[in-house]
Amino acid sequence: MVHFATSYACLTAGLGKPYDMIKNNIGQLSSTAVASAVTFILALYIAKIAALVFLMRIQSKTRNPRLYVVLIALYTILGIASAIVVSTGCPSSSGYYWNIAGNIDSCPGEEARWQVMTALDVISEVILLVLPVHLVWSLQMPQKRKLMIVVTFWTRLPTIPLSIIRQTYTSHLASSSSPQPVDISLASTLVTILMAIELTYALISCTLTTSKNFTDGFSTGFGMGHMPGAAE
Repeated sequence: MVHFATSYACLTAGLGKPYDMIKNNIGQLSSTAVASAVTFILALYIAKIAALVFLMRIQSKTRNPRLYVVLIALYTILGIASAIVVSTGCPSSSGYYWNIAGNIDSCPGEEARWQVMTALDVISEVILLVLPVHLVWSLQMPQKRKLMIVVTFWTRLPTIPLSIIRQTYTSHLASSSSPQPVDISLASTLVTILMAIELTYALISCTLTTSKNFTDGFSTGFGMGHMPGAAE
């Protein structure tokens, strides 16, 4: 919710209006844009960690969940590090945060920072797609049920192309070779919208895998049903 609140704050500060109309208030818009970017990354990784916690709860009934403890710690570090990377050294006084092409000196390497953030985002999502396959392989249940579990977890697959699309449009903000001048305030609105779409879908997919209908269909009882070694 914090991310969406900061996005609305960006709109209040002038996001989406022609740059000439808001340039005198650019400091406030830049501050809210940074806050929006940081909260987007943190919320994205919180959703990933929630999925890991759910998988760990299942895994702990069959074997040592140490792998998930390590992954949760790693994802926590990645989330905090990514938020720091995209925001450090980019004060509001340096100009509009999303004016990447114009902030080369005052906010150096901003495009590269977002490329790193997106690469880590995609890699961490791929890991989340592999883990359910590894998990259900050890469960004693029909193949059809295993497939259902994997497919449900794989509903988060679209977050990968959404992340890549967001990065593509973010990179467009760094391009200064366009034949026609681009209003950076209007152009960055699309990036803000894409962040909201990506985060919303990530939250929906995370909620889906932990919903009552899914866990009832899982029929493991978290250790009391088809788990190897469970009491008969």
